[in-house]
Amino acid sequence: MLERDIEKRFVRLAKQFNCLCYKWHSKTTKGVPDRILILPSGEIYFVELKTLTGVLSKWQAIIASELISYNTNWTCLHGKHEVDTFFKEVVCPLRVL
Repeated sequence: MLERDIEKRFVRLAKQFNCLCYKWHSKTTKGVPDRILILPSGEIYFVELKTLTGVLSKWQAIIASELISYNTNWTCLHGKHEVDTFFKEVVCPLRVL
């Protein structure tokens, strides 16, 4: 599955679970996560999406470390299965996809 297809699934599930899901682009900072997910509860997640074999770039790893050091919710999801699991276990553990 291509990364863009994984991202489309992530966005679709975000809408299904009434979350805000923003694409993060930065002209001045390399390596920002793909998406910012805001749950109805107000919790915020910075999400990097990858294929099953995808790896973080040097800049993505640096940004991830910075976000984690500020106690944010940062995660990297590999493939459709991890996206589905994230929504089942983190976003809405009582609802089945």
